[in-house]
Amino acid sequence: MQLKYRGISALRDRLRRLERQVEDPRDVMAAIGADLMERVKEGFENEHDPYGLPWKPLAPATLEHRRKRGVGAKILRDTGDMKESLNYRVAGRNAVAVGFSDKKAPWHQFGVTIERKTKTGVKKITIPARAMLPWRRGPGGVQLPPSWLHGIMTTLEDFLDV
Repeated sequence: MQLKYRGISALRDRLRRLERQVEDPRDVMAAIGADLMERVKEGFENEHDPYGLPWKPLAPATLEHRRKRGVGAKILRDTGDMKESLNYRVAGRNAVAVGFSDKKAPWHQFGVTIERKTKTGVKKITIPARAMLPWRRGPGGVQLPPSWLHGIMTTLEDFLDV
């Protein structure tokens, strides 16, 4: 069976049905959170943002520095700390929040230029944006990638009498 969705309004309709049919929808929100975490992890594995666009490659200087340290060339997976800090929490009856506890996550999500003092002056280090979470703005907020929206809808339908 193939299902088609008309976008975020269909998701809101399903959430309203969920609130009417399920006494405590937190289990559903937890299932959605777990699904969204898997989608973020897939982005790490394939080195792309939630919309399928590849992350900017590592700079030659970064690759050289890693080679000297005996570290691989996997983007955002040098230590695994960023990916391991991924988490979700049920944020009410019809909401789930997915994010990172690593304080460097915003640097990678949005990009940043850091200035470090050295013995010879100031060195600028630019970290390009490598989005791990959806960021595109649309009417009413962040636009979820279609595959993410489909995953949420599928999870909701699993809990609803469709």
